[in-house]
Amino acid sequence: MENKNTFQRILWTIAGAEIPILEKCRTDHKKYGAMGATIAMTSFIAFLSGTSAAWFFTQSGTETSGKIGWAMAFGIVWATLIFCIDRSLVITMKKNPEKTTKTWWVVPFVSRALLALIIAFMVSIPLELVVFEDFISEQEYLWNENKSNMLSKNSRANRASQEAQEHIDEGNNSLKRLDGQKQSLEGDVESLKHELSAEKAKLNNPNTTAYKQAYNGQKTANARIASLRNQLTHADQWQKSNIRYSIGEWQKKRNSYSAIMKSEVAKWNKPIYENIADLNEQISNKEEEVKQKIKELDNTQSQVIADQSRRAALIQQRDSLVNAHDETMKQGNHFIQNFEILEYAVGRKNIDCATCHGKGKIKKANSSGYMQDVQCTTCNGTGHITTDLPTEWYFLWLIRLLFFIIELLPTVVKIVMPIGAYDRMIYAEEKDMKKYLESSTYLDRIRNMHDMELKNHEEQLRIQKEAEQDIRKKLIAEMKDAQWEIAEAAVKKWKETELQKLENPSEQKIVKSSQPTDARRTEYVV
Repeated sequence: MENKNTFQRILWTIAGAEIPILEKCRTDHKKYGAMGATIAMTSFIAFLSGTSAAWFFTQSGTETSGKIGWAMAFGIVWATLIFCIDRSLVITMKKNPEKTTKTWWVVPFVSRALLALIIAFMVSIPLELVVFEDFISEQEYLWNENKSNMLSKNSRANRASQEAQEHIDEGNNSLKRLDGQKQSLEGDVESLKHELSAEKAKLNNPNTTAYKQAYNGQKTANARIASLRNQLTHADQWQKSNIRYSIGEWQKKRNSYSAIMKSEVAKWNKPIYENIADLNEQISNKEEEVKQKIKELDNTQSQVIADQSRRAALIQQRDSLVNAHDETMKQGNHFIQNFEILEYAVGRKNIDCATCHGKGKIKKANSSGYMQDVQCTTCNGTGHITTDLPTEWYFLWLIRLLFFIIELLPTVVKIVMPIGAYDRMIYAEEKDMKKYLESSTYLDRIRNMHDMELKNHEEQLRIQKEAEQDIRKKLIAEMKDAQWEIAEAAVKKWKETELQKLENPSEQKIVKSSQPTDARRTEYVV
């Protein structure tokens, strides 16, 4: 029975009850015992939570590297803190038996509920990591991959590599454009060369009417001259003269035709030579442009190669950053990491649509039988779909709600508990104390106590002053005795010195030289 009473008193103390008053209220014993037990259990759970959290905090790379001693020490401190907060929440809530309407609890309940909500989260999170340890291990790979992807995307090296890739794409587009321009210019050069060959083929081959008539006339004249020369070999003497005359006439005509032909050739060749010169100039300009395009192609190709090298270095730097981050996460404590994994695993996720593979469009045959791109109906063209909440999400929030209820339970018990004898006695005690503090008797008593304190202070000052005077007198007397002893010693020494002078006259001179100093020293001592 005594052990039972001792345990009950411990619970009353935890609940913050005034034990001498509560002992008189037998109907409230179990109420405050239950309230104390609730606070004790909350503190015990806080101890487990704090120990678990500290175990994660003290890890250094491996799951078994936590320090149990430090973890338990932190758990005790954390449990003590939660105990003090819960106990203060209960103690500060008091009831007024004289009020008929019980609206007094709204503000205290809301404020304490907010505080209890915060504490519930702080207490539940470490235990959640223990409960979902296997689930966290399953989701760790996906979280690491997602974290690495996010770090890779948001890193400065990745942004720089993307800029380098944009430059590479621009360079490749420029290469295609310049190569197309070069090929077009080379085609123009070939066309101009063919045109030049055609123009050169036209040289000395006029097709004018005058040239054709002159050419035919020259041909006729040559034929006639050849015929006349054949006749000349078989002709008589008198006929030869006529034949020679005819040959001369035809030679004149042939020369005339030749002059006409040369004139026509010159007229014909003049615009052709101008065209040839113009074509040669165009070919030279086009070839110069081709050389310029080749130079631009070489420069652009060099820039693309440099950008590719820079992008490769940036990608390597980005990968090194991700690897260093992963290694740091492995070597550190796993509390925050495991909490992030848990939050990531139980939350909604945006994943690539399985129908369109993240493209937002799919191939579909139209009415004509041709394939065309249409919007994906699964993801509505976004390329991503949002997953549903997993079952673990509901279980997780059920645990948090449970801890919130546990943390708020002492306050709720205090609120819903009907006003009992203990509350009435506490209220009466406080009311009597308030009346007494406001009464004239209390004020007179305070005034008398103040006067007594002043008198005691004055008495202490008087005693202290007398003690200081006695000490001062004793010091003066001791100083006087000391000075007298010093004077006697000085006189005695001077006497001995004078006697030595009388006994040793040979040293009198030396003694005389030292006498003033000794005399002055003796006089000063006296």
